Amino acid sequence: MQLQSGTLLQGGKYKIETVLGQGGFGITYLATQVALERKVAIKEFFMKEHCNRDVATSHVSVGSQGSQELVARFRQKFVKEARMIAGLNHPHIIRIIDVFEENGTAYYVMEYMGNGSLAEYLKRNGAVRESEALHYIYQLADALKFIHQHQMNHLDIKPGNVLLDNNNNATLIDFGLSKRYDGEGHQTSTTPIGISAGYAPMEQYKQGGVSTFSPATDIYSLGATLYKLLTNETPPDASDVNDDGLPPLPPSISQSTADTIEKAMQPRRRDRPQSIDEFLSLLTNNNKPSMQYNEEESETTIIPSISPKAEEEPGSPNIPPKRANHLSNREIWFIAILILLVTSIFVINKTSYNVPAQDSDTAVAIENPIPNLPAQPIDLGLSVKWASWNVGASSPEDYGGLYGWADPIGNNTSTNNTDYPNNNPPSNICGTNYDIAHIKWGENWRLPTKNEILELCEKCSWKWTSYKGVNGYMITGPSGNYIFLPAAGQRYDTKITSQKNFGYYWSGTLYSYDWLGTLHNNASCLSFSKAQYQASFTQRYFGCSARPVSD
Repeated sequence: MQLQSGTLLQGGKYKIETVLGQGGFGITYLATQVALERKVAIKEFFMKEHCNRDVATSHVSVGSQGSQELVARFRQKFVKEARMIAGLNHPHIIRIIDVFEENGTAYYVMEYMGNGSLAEYLKRNGAVRESEALHYIYQLADALKFIHQHQMNHLDIKPGNVLLDNNNNATLIDFGLSKRYDGEGHQTSTTPIGISAGYAPMEQYKQGGVSTFSPATDIYSLGATLYKLLTNETPPDASDVNDDGLPPLPPSISQSTADTIEKAMQPRRRDRPQSIDEFLSLLTNNNKPSMQYNEEESETTIIPSISPKAEEEPGSPNIPPKRANHLSNREIWFIAILILLVTSIFVINKTSYNVPAQDSDTAVAIENPIPNLPAQPIDLGLSVKWASWNVGASSPEDYGGLYGWADPIGNNTSTNNTDYPNNNPPSNICGTNYDIAHIKWGENWRLPTKNEILELCEKCSWKWTSYKGVNGYMITGPSGNYIFLPAAGQRYDTKITSQKNFGYYWSGTLYSYDWLGTLHNNASCLSFSKAQYQASFTQRYFGCSARPVSD
């Protein structure tokens, strides 16, 4: 009942290779996007209890008249799921590449993660060390925080729904059970009720499932996932936890992690952490692993971070958790010395990161700039010069403001895309009266275009580091000059999330691809985390950083 290997979809655009997995509502295939010669994953809507397939034509039909209404309803939800995921721009949430209908059913195309799921990883390797488990949990927690800010519950967090990329970073998938809620917390979408035994709390077993917005429900599943990572044992069913509590964790697990799991998996919803921030605060007694990576054009190399505390109390830098290729103490110190040397270079010229020629070995101190004045243009050897700090900032490490797209004043906190700036947004606001960089800094400055962001990604060397206690990327251009992009996070309404871990920087270019009717809802941007950086897109109402350029 599956598509055969070699089947072509969308007029030859995609070629099916093999089946990756199948559930009650769909089949996931490994495929090739022929024109780009890249692997992708394609999910096909196929309710195996109700659907049939003509092997000769690949056409899908519904087995009985009575099932047609049910299948049509869930097929509509499948398409809505694709639209919804497409609007969630986050480094640890799966990216949707394409959506289409064919063969009497629907499909969506996702980026392909070559390392399989966390569940498969545990089968191969057994329980993971605490530092490695926390590496995944912090990434999933940030993805959940992002989802919750959109008034959504995922409702199916488990190792089988977490994929690993080539850098061993976690990506959340499968929103088939997710629900949306309105501003008052009441559900606005219907969904099939599904239970993953051991990961679902008691409230998911109720008739109708979770009818009100409940971050604590996902937090239970996140705690259960952490339990699984540390023990390689499926957590007890929620009813057993209610009756007998959790089995003891291995004695090697820190007390704060054990306490966090116990608190997250409390049977009563009100006894659990009520937000991801509260969940994460329970882990703060741990020495949180840095998990910081340096991704360059050809490969990714693990580097230690220099935290604000480390600057005051020197010691061995933390290395991201990895199950192989451990660095020796000598190698760690060698890398740390190199980073300290690089950091010392940037202290020489605070305003630009552009290291001037010096006739002596003595660095010349430069006074702090006046807040909110335009920064220096830095010639990276690209088609435009990049500013040395953000709009609203007064130094390279200063976050600056987080602004909606096409909001030249910078104080709009609406969560309606039509307010940025209207129902028919221009395709390019660079240098116009909608461009906050142009309005705030003057006629020589503007937002970069999408192509200029691509140029920054493709032609420069990127290194994740900590500069003056602020996480972000040190970017070296072909000219040898530097700029620093701080991980300033993103704003939704008046709430700021993901600071220190993620950065989102606007371009002035509208994202013009039509996601099944969501044309122009998004604008192109630069997004990055410690694991990756990319030219991407996000909803126009999100507050993102603005790093100007000049011609």
